Amino acid sequence: MTTRQSFLLAFAIAAALMSTIVAVRAQMPADVVLTDVSCDPTREFSKGLDAALGKAAAR
Repeated sequence: MTTRQSFLLAFAIAAALMSTIVAVRAQMPADVVLTDVSCDPTREFSKGLDAALGKAAAR
């Protein structure tokens, strides 16, 4: 086997391996799913704080 033939065989094996990896990866589900990107914990904290301060001020 010549050097050129060895190179072409190695290239063909690498191409087949890469196409297999790409095909398998395409069938896998996404790793990260964002379900609620508008969550603001400071807004929730402020609502609770406002309610508590309102009750304290009413006394």
